[in-house]
Amino acid sequence: METITADQYLVKKINKALILRIIREHSPLSKPEIVTKSGLNRGTVSRLVNELESSSIIKQLGEGASSGGRKPTMYTIKADSGFVVGITVKSKLLEVALADLNGNIVRRFTKEMTSKTPKFIIKKIIESIKEMQHYVQESIFQITCIGIGFPGMIDGNGTVLKAPSLKWNTVDLRQIISDTFHIPCVVDNEARIGLIGEKQFDKDNKLTDTLYVSVGNSIGSAATINNEIFRGYNGLSGEAGHLIIKYNGKKCTCGSKGCWQMYASSNALLKKISKHTAVTDQLDTSLTLEFVDTLANQDNKLVIREIEETGKYLAIGLISLVNIFNPKNVLLGGDITKLKKWVEPALNETLRSNVLPDHNRDLDILFSELGSDSTIIGAIAVALTHFFENGHHISYE
Repeated sequence: METITADQYLVKKINKALILRIIREHSPLSKPEIVTKSGLNRGTVSRLVNELESSSIIKQLGEGASSGGRKPTMYTIKADSGFVVGITVKSKLLEVALADLNGNIVRRFTKEMTSKTPKFIIKKIIESIKEMQHYVQESIFQITCIGIGFPGMIDGNGTVLKAPSLKWNTVDLRQIISDTFHIPCVVDNEARIGLIGEKQFDKDNKLTDTLYVSVGNSIGSAATINNEIFRGYNGLSGEAGHLIIKYNGKKCTCGSKGCWQMYASSNALLKKISKHTAVTDQLDTSLTLEFVDTLANQDNKLVIREIEETGKYLAIGLISLVNIFNPKNVLLGGDITKLKKWVEPALNETLRSNVLPDHNRDLDILFSELGSDSTIIGAIAVALTHFFENGHHISYE
């Protein structure tokens, strides 16, 4: 059997990853089309495509149109040969989704979080992954990678350095999950993961210079600069929720006072509305954004006023961010999108009248159509990218 050197192994791995990426993005494709798009020679493409087909990562999908000779065989990803798991950790909820190698979600569920401790949440994550493993045990590659979006500061190794909303400090989440299952795992900040999810549906490539703000129980942010995700020097960018917008204001879980998320998050909105007995007297359970939306649609002036004030507070933080970053787009995501009808006018009025005129000129304020789903879609996307680009499915002898 032919011995392959380390350098040859690396080149082969890179070339296979390139071919897979091209097939993922443009399938169905013929070998000549892959040659054109990859820049690799015909012999290399033919050999590697045959190997990928033999390993059941790709499959034939009929014949394409002839350009004068024999009709070419078309290739596409064999979606059900393997799966990835995407997970979103929230303060009260764990969202889990299983997707095939084309990114199609085939199973999804949520688990309530009755505790915020690392021990409890990690246990729930492990239980969830085991459920998904059982579901796909007949597939060839089973679960190939796990992607996790987490609300906190995550370093390049997937360690949760600090998560104020959950009171976590220095928990090596990626290593724990990877060691438990012996499966690659990617852990990143939930807002960055959310922006990656948004970009999966950005077919017109509009999100090249975009400030993304995820508004839920807390506020996270991410940005693209020249179409690249901005991470910061230590990979810790995105903690916009802890902008101080009010001196000596409400105390935040991070220890500071007057943080943006204490005034503009959906959690802050629910706390304000829950103080009104006219609202709470109608409740059998805890107040939710869905019920707030119902009351607003019933023209409840008190509720509408509180939502609009939240929109104004959102604008206050955004004014500073827009003046600093000069983005083309501001994209609002997360749970707050459920209240777009009332948040958007108040936010726009406050922001447009206070941001610097030159920064305002070409600025678009967008609300995500994915809402809170962007993070789970992003977690799936980073898991798929890691699987396809790191060659865990490829063995050379």
